[in-house]
Amino acid sequence: MSLVVATEPTSLVAVEDQCLRVEMWAESATSIPELRDAGNKLAAISEYLELTSTEGRARVAAAQRRIEVRIGQLLPSEQGRRTDRELPHRDEEVPLSPQQKADFRRMASDPDEVEAQIAASTDDAPASRRKVTDAIKSKNEPAKPRRSPLHEQADRAGWEFRRAVERLERLYADDRFAANREQVAAVLRGHLTYATEVVPDLLRGLDTSPTED
Repeated sequence: MSLVVATEPTSLVAVEDQCLRVEMWAESATSIPELRDAGNKLAAISEYLELTSTEGRARVAAAQRRIEVRIGQLLPSEQGRRTDRELPHRDEEVPLSPQQKADFRRMASDPDEVEAQIAASTDDAPASRRKVTDAIKSKNEPAKPRRSPLHEQADRAGWEFRRAVERLERLYADDRFAANREQVAAVLRGHLTYATEVVPDLLRGLDTSPTED
């Protein structure tokens, strides 16, 4: 079935009619080249609207995203298959780029989120492909682990520091320390010097008493 789309609609009603016809046709379309052609015609409508009026841009973008979802549904799975040596489909003059394929598959994997982005769009901020795919990616990203309260981190660090100091005290009490003093000093002096420089500042940072002007 061929689809006729006027790329210069004369009114907002005409835009709605064109988009609705494209979407209804796309639901049963099985040719990716034909779907891409329809998407190109929608892009031409969008460009025309940008030059003449902002009204209708969100509606056109919605139809574009639904076309792309349909293409993603029709794309064969690439898992376990090499595609770098494949020739383009004989009906596909310009093959889809790897990024386009990834975007369309991602959109087809979560059509509900696509529709949510369309519902939230406006003529001033249409549902662009990037906006939709970013929303899907952020939705599927694992939640960042919650940081533990700072005082709990401080408590753990304090006990770790205490245990490190106690380990050093045991090294000094070791009966082999006198014979190995020079070797121990070579590996430990810098750390102890750093500690003596930093610890006073850390203690001052804990001082809660009011400062004098």
